[in-house]
Amino acid sequence: MDTITCADPKLFPEQKGFCFGSFAKGSSMKIGCKSGDMIVFVLSGRVRIMAEIYKEYYYSENTFFILKESDYKLEAITDVKVIRVCLNDEWQNFYTYIKKYKGKRDVKFLFQMPSLTTHPHIESFLFDLKSKLSHNKDLSQQYHDKLQSELITLLKKSYGKNILYRFLAALDKEVVYFHKYMIRRRRSRSLEEIIKDSGLPVSTFNRKFQEIFGVSPYQWIIAKRAEDIHRKLTQTDKSVAEIMRKFHFKDYAHFNRFCRFYLGANPTDIRKGTSKAWV
Repeated sequence: MDTITCADPKLFPEQKGFCFGSFAKGSSMKIGCKSGDMIVFVLSGRVRIMAEIYKEYYYSENTFFILKESDYKLEAITDVKVIRVCLNDEWQNFYTYIKKYKGKRDVKFLFQMPSLTTHPHIESFLFDLKSKLSHNKDLSQQYHDKLQSELITLLKKSYGKNILYRFLAALDKEVVYFHKYMIRRRRSRSLEEIIKDSGLPVSTFNRKFQEIFGVSPYQWIIAKRAEDIHRKLTQTDKSVAEIMRKFHFKDYAHFNRFCRFYLGANPTDIRKGTSKAWV
């Protein structure tokens, strides 16, 4: 039976604090934070997260990840227990500190959903927190803030600055804005139009893009195109010919070469599932 222990009856609270949930295999629900970003800790089991911006992602026990302010879906692949924390303003100060003193300057963001393996210090904190949440359903906001301060201190002690910088980049408004800008325009605009619409000089746009995504704008757009094609081949009933025309391939030979190079298999094998693609 699914159980949730927090002030709000769902894992979609308005308060900035912690919440514990236990879900049976096969159950699913919306998860998010109306007032900002959140971190989800998987205590046991395996979950799938489906989101608007990111692809679907799978996480097993002893991992944690950041979700932006949005409407996500969590599905329990096995029986699962999670703790989520809706982040208060202290986390932005923490990120600013990490960004300033992160050390190396060549950290790149390939911009997948950020996640980390849970350090033993964090595991102990979560074990004690689960007990507190289970026995005290009406903890004050002040107490929740105190717990968030303790968690930040443990993160500082448990992980290096470069690791935390990459993980917390999802809290960087500039990084997230740039990512959303590309997502919203990549299907309806050429690369030249995207750069022009941004109002940035070409060299500035390319440098900023490389810093955030770790690849050139052209490489990123091609990779996203390959993801879209893979999704059409595996999750729709559209014919290969229809998909080929939708993505403006002139002939099957060209489409076949593209799929082999970027997805590791020809369109027919990808659709049949007889060859594992690279997406």
